[in-house]
Amino acid sequence: MDKADIEKQAQELQERLDNLSKLKGWTINFSLIPEFDQPVIKVIDAETKQVIRQIPSEEMLLINKRFQSMEQSGNTVSSLAGLLFDGQV
Repeated sequence: MDKADIEKQAQELQERLDNLSKLKGWTINFSLIPEFDQPVIKVIDAETKQVIRQIPSEEMLLINKRFQSMEQSGNTVSSLAGLLFDGQV
């Protein structure tokens, strides 16, 4: 399957989801975060424009960013403090 086929299937899926979302009162937004080359899906309330659900969540995107930063800087295990949690329990 080449890129054109994938884009065509994605467009068809987007049209089907748009039709469904009109019935439910929400919209679905697909985007790509260029720095991670990672897709993000947001379900948005059509009236209030508030995000109902995001996949992956903002927290997971932040963790991913921290991991990539660690990989680039060559940090060791001792620098893992604060990677997943903001404080100590």
